[in-house]
Parts: sequence; structure tokens; C-alpha cells
Amino acid sequence: MTNATVTLETPLGAIKGVDQGDVHVFRGIRFAEPPVGPLRFKAPVQTGSWLGTYDATEFGPIAPQGASRLNLAMGDFEAEQGEDCLYLNIWKPAEAKGPLPVLFWIHGGGFSSGAGSLDWYSGEEFARRHGVVVVSVNYRLGALGWLRIPGVSTGNMGLQDQIAALLWVKANIAAFGGDPEAVTAFGQSAGGWSIALMMANRDCHGLFARAILQSAPLGLMPPTAEEAEATAGELMAILGLDGSQIDEFVATPADKLLVAARTLGMAKKRFGRIMTPVAPIRDGELVTGSPFAIAAEGGLADIDIVIGTTREEMMAFFRFDPDFDKSTLAQVEEYYRLCFGDEAPARLAEAYRRRPGGSHAEIVSDAETHLRLTRPSIAFAEAVGRRGGNAFVFQFDWQSPMAGLDSCHCLEIPFVFNNPGAWTTSPMMEGSDPDAVAGLSAAMQASWAAFAKTGNPDTPELPHWPAYDSRKRMTMRFDDIVEPVSDLAGLDWRIPVPVEAYAGSMAKATG
Repeated sequence: MTNATVTLETPLGAIKGVDQGDVHVFRGIRFAEPPVGPLRFKAPVQTGSWLGTYDATEFGPIAPQGASRLNLAMGDFEAEQGEDCLYLNIWKPAEAKGPLPVLFWIHGGGFSSGAGSLDWYSGEEFARRHGVVVVSVNYRLGALGWLRIPGVSTGNMGLQDQIAALLWVKANIAAFGGDPEAVTAFGQSAGGWSIALMMANRDCHGLFARAILQSAPLGLMPPTAEEAEATAGELMAILGLDGSQIDEFVATPADKLLVAARTLGMAKKRFGRIMTPVAPIRDGELVTGSPFAIAAEGGLADIDIVIGTTREEMMAFFRFDPDFDKSTLAQVEEYYRLCFGDEAPARLAEAYRRRPGGSHAEIVSDAETHLRLTRPSIAFAEAVGRRGGNAFVFQFDWQSPMAGLDSCHCLEIPFVFNNPGAWTTSPMMEGSDPDAVAGLSAAMQASWAAFAKTGNPDTPELPHWPAYDSRKRMTMRFDDIVEPVSDLAGLDWRIPVPVEAYAGSMAKATG
């Protein structure tokens, strides 16, 4: 790695980054004061200017977290952790000419793991190949980012961190060659859900001009304030504290909070359900409901979007879930009954016709993928269209070489960032054909970059990608063959699904 550096003047002062030849990288830029001491569990506080030259040659610490639930699919990572974690990173073309489009990445991880600084999410290839500026962000995770504590914390600190970073970009990205009026927020899973929540809040309008939502679980409703406060009480009980010991709870070391949250998550685990103990909260201010419900009511910004899912999202979780190794047909039938009520027998029969010989994990994964991700994403796309925006829908069908993972959650990420070197130890990519991966990666990344530049993902590298509408339902399928297909959701959209089945509360979804 080169030791050359580059220095820029910004509204906050001079900043030194790494000169990688055709790309300049600025790592570990603080966008908010450290959320420690009296700022723990509080909204982020904007940083001011600095004295001297800011050293942005090394990544900052990432939020405290345990092992990812998806490490058996994605692989492991190591990075310094600490509560002083509110940093962002910028990749820019070295020869930036004029204001360039900005891609602002919000990572996934169930609101409990991950970081924008991981090699997986490097913006280097975007900047090098496509002349865009890329920003990635860390935000608070787990209890420290999302816990609602009566009298102490309103919750949603992690979402407020993301907004603070977007405001920082709005004020400062021009110094890095970026156009503050041409920001595209893109994120996967929890990151995509966060973007949808911001789209559904009028106070957040203007933070970004376009959005790309990858595998956003829009079929989950954030818990109410009361439900979130009950979760805090459960965590307190696990730690041996009661309601009179708020001060002790607030001062609990991060590692103990992580253990308590994991214990609570295991206690709430249900067959065929994926949940996280803490997540965005319906606080009535920043978050007023599910993005899907708000979109259905017409309260959505007319922002152009790209939105899509992988075909077998939940296999990233169920492939390694021991509950499925010993599962019975009766458990599968009960899962379908909870989801579909009186329609369960017909739904289950259709599931087995659609996937002959399917395992219990695959049959449940198909339903859970449909309910929490695919169908709500399509409904969200339709709502954006009704509000005057353009929606471009995709489904990622390329299959992992690892048996049983299929086209699982997170599998599209290596292709979007087009950085195979960062995924050499990832089980879900092991054994893949480098040439096939390179071709599909180049096409997908070019499409994402084109959307950031123009609001349309069409590129010479792809067949024409039509905007989605409820009549033709054209969806871009990414696989060894890339093509737009009508009604890729199959018969799903024709079968009435109770709204509460995929826009119900987190409590219902995990109960």
C-alpha cells in the first residue's frame, strides 16, 4: 500500500488522506462528537472545525458489537471497536473535474453488527471506474444505538447518526469534489430499511436526491415506544437490575450490554423468524410507522429509487440454523398458519409446487423472504411511482457455490462494490468462477453508478432496464444471464396477502 498522502482544504480545515494514484481516500473522519460520557444514549452532537491538519489516513474504531449472525455466509472481520465510533470515509477520483455524484453507503447487519470501514464496502472501484465520490459511515449499533430508556434515551440514536453524517456530507462534500445536491443514499438490509425510514419522514427530505435499497426488510414494522421500553426492561432484568437502577443501567459497560442483548435475542428466537432485540423505534417523531405503511398512505417523498432483493434471502440464516436440522413438517405447517391463517394449506401446497423437493429451510425461507422483503419492496416501488418518482426493481438470482445458500441475503454486495479481493475468505463466494463474477460485477456496478449520475440505471453494459409499473411489472434479473423479466415475483402479487402479515409489528413478526 502506498504511503503517499494528499491534503485538501475543507470548510472545517485542512485534511490529509491517502494518495492511491487515481483514487484519493480519506479515512476515519469524525462527523459527530464521541457519544460517550454525558453523550452516551443521546442524539449525536455536530463537530466543529479542527486546528492544524486532520489526519485521515487510518480508519476510526467501529461500534461495539459481537459476532455477526451471518459470519458463516459472509465471513468474519476484525477491527478496533470503541464507543467513539462516529466516523465516515470518503473515496474520490484523484482528478475530480467539476462536482461529481455522491454515493452514500449505509451498511447492514441487523442494527447490531458491521461498519462502513470494512474492506467489503470499499468505494475504491466506484471512484476509479465510474468517477463518483463514495462515502461510507459508521453508526451506533445494538443497545447503544437503538435502546429507548425512559427519562434517558428516546431511541433511534443510530438513525440520528446516519442523518448527522448526511448533514456533514451536505455541508462538506464539495471540498472533496462531490455534488451536495446529487447524493444517492444506498444501503443493504438494515441500511436499506434506514433509508426507507428517512424517505418516509418529511424532515429528512433533501438529505439525498435518489436511493438504492438492497434487501430492505420493509415488511417489518418498527416497535412502538412502549414495546421498546419493555425491551429495555428485559435487558435490565438480564443484567440483574430493576427499574430503580437506571443510572447503573446507563453506565453498564458495552461488553455486558452485548452479552445481555445476545441472551435476549436467543430467548426471543422463534422457528423461521429472524429478529434483532433492538432496532428503529416508532417514536412518533423521527419514525412514525413502517416505510411500507407510510408509502401506502401517500406520505412518501417523490425520490427515484432502485429497489430489489435476492431470491432466497433467508437462506443466509436458515442454512446454518440447527433448528432446521431437526425440524418437522408440523413446524413448517404451524409457521405457515401463523403467517397466512386460513390460507396456510393452499399457500404451503403452492410453495411445494414451486420448489419440488424443497427442504424445510427452503420452504420457510421462500415464505419469509416473500413476506418480509420481496412483496413489500414491490409495494414500495409501486407507491414511489404513484407519488411521481421512478422505481427500478431488481432481483438477484445468481447462486452461491456453497450448497444450500442459494441466492442468499448479502450475496449481491460483492458484485455491487466489484471488489472480489475483499471476499476471498467469504464462504458464500468460495469456488465461484472469477470470470463470471467479474462480468456480472462490472455490469451491476456500472448500473448503480449510472443511477447515481442520472436517476436511471440503464447502461451499455446491460439490457434496457424499464421503470417498474403495476401493469407490466418489469424487473431486472441479475444472474449469469441478465435480463428484464415481467412479473418476476411470479404469482405472489396475485394472491391476496393480509397487510398485517408483512407490515405487522416486530412483536408479531417474532412472536
